[in-house]
Amino acid sequence: MIFRMDSLQDLLEGRTAVPLSPRAVWKFTGADRVRYLNGQVTNDVTKLQPGRALHAAVCNAKGKMEGEVWITVSDDALWVDAPPELRESLGARLERYIIADDVTMEDLSDQVSGIHLLQEPATAARPPVHSTRFHLPGVDFWKLGPLDSNWPLAPEKLVETFRIQQGVPAWGREMTAQMLPPEVGFDRDAISYSKGCYIGQEVIARIKSKGHVNKKLARISSAAGAPPAGLPSTLLHGGKEAGFLTSACAHPDGAGWIGLGIVKRELAEAGGAADIGGCPVTVSPA
Repeated sequence: MIFRMDSLQDLLEGRTAVPLSPRAVWKFTGADRVRYLNGQVTNDVTKLQPGRALHAAVCNAKGKMEGEVWITVSDDALWVDAPPELRESLGARLERYIIADDVTMEDLSDQVSGIHLLQEPATAARPPVHSTRFHLPGVDFWKLGPLDSNWPLAPEKLVETFRIQQGVPAWGREMTAQMLPPEVGFDRDAISYSKGCYIGQEVIARIKSKGHVNKKLARISSAAGAPPAGLPSTLLHGGKEAGFLTSACAHPDGAGWIGLGIVKRELAEAGGAADIGGCPVTVSPA
């Protein structure tokens, strides 16, 4: 399905909303909630301000990703939301280290609904939370109970097209349990290199001191034809395997297709011509 540019413009100008439901949502309460969660994620929870959402990764001791989260704060709680498919695994991971801490973690995934707008409305029934879920300024609106949005919701395929166009990695596609946060661009907004210790910090700090990763998120596109049917698809550069196409959709202007993938760092940074299944493609930085 090809979406016209004016459909994307409706998203950009806040006339349609991105549904945030379903999402895995947890509420953290207790006197140690900030200290505890700060030791679990890559970003600095101590600097989180009301009305702002903090992007972060949850890692294992080897620095590999166990989840992607957005964190917000209210008067008496921290709220964490994540892709819905991580509800069980990430929920167990976030709860695992609560031992002697004054922390209570509550799963409210089935009770919370939300939307994301790329333009803040002049008036709103509840205070917004500012976030950059698509690498652009936007606002989230959350509530307990069913969604009562005044905005039409963007179709899932339109949101997916916009995600790919904006170079935003998705869990299960570009982000997997085999990836390190810097490989999918989390050093852009989701990693603090000056905060205290957290699980996986040693590996991620070593990557920064080393100066690079071996593979990176990249944009992949073709000026003609339809997106490859089977994903992930192997990408060749100079006749050798150089990565994988992991997401793809028809280009919004109707010419060819656009996609995201994980490719060798040198190619991701410099860009260049490549090949997928005998079809020429162009790789460029994400």
